[in-house]
Amino acid sequence: LLSEVMKSLKSTINDDDDIINSWMEHCSHVTNEVSFHDGNNKIHGTFLGINSEGEAIIKNNDRLNYYSSGVIEQ
Repeated sequence: LLSEVMKSLKSTINDDDDIINSWMEHCSHVTNEVSFHDGNNKIHGTFLGINSEGEAIIKNNDRLNYYSSGVIEQ
């Protein structure tokens, strides 16, 4: 079953950019102010999306920050 699912996904998604673009179209956080919890740290900023590595991109104090894990709250 998993093999069939993977074949289906590969036929509809051409590359990582397609996955990211599709995700960005449906993400409710994009361009919104968020709080991001990274362990004991809490960062406030604007969620700009994800990069090709799957990291969250959050702008804080005119600086782009990249996070590979954590919790986003609106």
